[in-house]
Amino acid sequence: MSNFIAKVLMAFLGLGMLCACHKHSKSVKTTPTQTIVHKKDSCKINFKYNNLIFNYFSAKGKISYQDQNNSYNANFNLRIKKDSIIWVSVSLFGVEGARFIITKDSIFGVNKMSKEYYIYSIDHFSKQFNVDLTYKTFESILVGNMPIDPHCSDTLLFQGNYEILKRDTSENNFEAYINGQNLRLEKFTVVQKPLSNTLNVNYSDFQSVVNLFMAHKADVSIKYFTPDNRVVYNSVFLEYNKIDIDEKELKFPFSIPNRFK
Repeated sequence: MSNFIAKVLMAFLGLGMLCACHKHSKSVKTTPTQTIVHKKDSCKINFKYNNLIFNYFSAKGKISYQDQNNSYNANFNLRIKKDSIIWVSVSLFGVEGARFIITKDSIFGVNKMSKEYYIYSIDHFSKQFNVDLTYKTFESILVGNMPIDPHCSDTLLFQGNYEILKRDTSENNFEAYINGQNLRLEKFTVVQKPLSNTLNVNYSDFQSVVNLFMAHKADVSIKYFTPDNRVVYNSVFLEYNKIDIDEKELKFPFSIPNRFK
């Protein structure tokens, strides 16, 4: 369990770092179908999608982690305050093993099994990996929203039931697939240059929650190269069995015991 907590936290960080694609109301509703217009250069891209608009988001479910050598399973509770804080509690057999929060500028974690705590600066990881890692990255992935804003230079394709947005920059290749029926993000891929570090996210099991189709399953796979040129594969599978949106104002309890190192 102790090793599992550390690995899930690092996999979560890796997910956010690969998705950072370049350096650059009380009621619950879906966003309107969106048309992105760039007036600066008189360019217009008609890429339509529905994002979730919310104040508070909470979910319960199961998380699975796997790498080349190990696999782990646990339960989790997730709470989000829009544009502010992400709170996660991970437990096994009904006993909480870890808790961590993500804020605008930091990531804090406590591993109750090993009596350790972690403090990471988001800016530190942005500089270390030369990507624009932001709080929005993590929040978007967890609720199934588009992790980037469309740009005029993007390529828009139509394939079967999908709208496909493609972006090729000096830092990354990015592809997003929007389901043409519910206009929700169904999958996206990021390939980071020049090492071909890769992130794949696939959403499935869409169910209606407060007038919007929400994915209840997210399958995340990460491939990256270590400094000594080894290839590492990680996968994280999230399955939500309960989702609440703006049911009530949420609390985000978190503290670091004095005895933790």
